[in-house]
Amino acid sequence: MGVHVAPEYAVAYRGAFIDVHLFDIFKRLQHAGFSRMRYLNDVVFEHLHYRTGKAVCDETYKRRGRFEDDPTFIAMAGARSTGANRLLNALRGEPLPAFQHTKCQGYVPPGVPSAVRYFSRQFLFDRELPLRWRGFLWYWFIGRYLARRGFLWPFIK
Repeated sequence: MGVHVAPEYAVAYRGAFIDVHLFDIFKRLQHAGFSRMRYLNDVVFEHLHYRTGKAVCDETYKRRGRFEDDPTFIAMAGARSTGANRLLNALRGEPLPAFQHTKCQGYVPPGVPSAVRYFSRQFLFDRELPLRWRGFLWYWFIGRYLARRGFLWPFIK
């Protein structure tokens, strides 16, 4: 049986976070008691990123900003929740609610204190996610926020 999760993710993101978006859905399933992640020992994925010297900077990176998809990922939390809940309904043999497209408007508030409060609401208080994943997302996005605004410039490139 196919379940329609969140088709808009493919067009919402400009190049980053599609993998994290899907992983987040599976973390939600896992937290609800349905672990569907499978790790394969013989499969290796290597990201050939230009910052690590493994590739040249191509059009994918040139046409978007490094942190451009951050607000989109945060705003798509509702789509990930809806997708995970539809999958949970299917796994439990329950009827599926009608699919609704989720409109997302990416936003990150200006100012570090406002951003920390916002990330706390978005990640730390999302009880559909395991606590460790919530903490990771909170920490990661605060770091990305600080890097985007130049606070971490001596430490990252």
